[in-house]
This record gives sequence, structure tokens and C-alpha cells, in this order.
Amino acid sequence: MQRADVRIPARITLLLEDDTVYDAGTATVTNASPTGALLADVKLPRGSYPAKPFKLRIFIENEDWEGIGLEAIPVRFEPKQCGIGVRYTEIFIAAEPTPQPQAPRPALKRALADD
Repeated sequence: MQRADVRIPARITLLLEDDTVYDAGTATVTNASPTGALLADVKLPRGSYPAKPFKLRIFIENEDWEGIGLEAIPVRFEPKQCGIGVRYTEIFIAAEPTPQPQAPRPALKRALADD
């Protein structure tokens, strides 16, 4: 499976197993594939990850991917990049749908075509 070398800003929320918010901050989606990505430059006010199981909600902040949300679980930590590798468990629409159908966004089409 090919990975795309991208740099897409995102907002992230860390949730515990009971959906309690542990922390929320920002990251850069990099090294993306259809099944996961590396979140680099993670900035969290608490400055740490939970010591128990957690998941992440990732909200893309890029014009081409606007409204795309991802839920993911951590699979590895990347301290040199202040990052965390994640595997997607759900992809959802994070904004209100537009009333008229739109063609797929170019960046999303490219990423999905590379798998």
C-alpha cells in the first residue's frame, strides 16, 4: 500500500474508552495511506498521551479535504517528529453536507487512487 507524502493541518481530540475528552490540540497529517497516517508536530496543552487506551478524532483543516473527519487508534509513537502513527477506524463528514452534489476533491481522489 502506497503512502502519500502530504502535510495537512488538522485539529485532534484524544478520547478515552468512555469517550471522555482527555485533551485536544493540533497536528500535521503526513505520510498518509488509505488505512492510516503519521500525525507529526502534535501539540497538546497537557503535553502527554493517556496511559490507558485511547482513540483520536482528527478534523482536517485543508480546503481540498474540508469537512473530512477521521477516527483512529494509535499504533506507534514517533518522538523524533513529535508524532504518533494512527490506523483509521472510521471516516466521517465533520461539517454539514452541501445541498448540491460536488465532484470528489482532487487531493482526496489522488490519495484514494494511490492505494
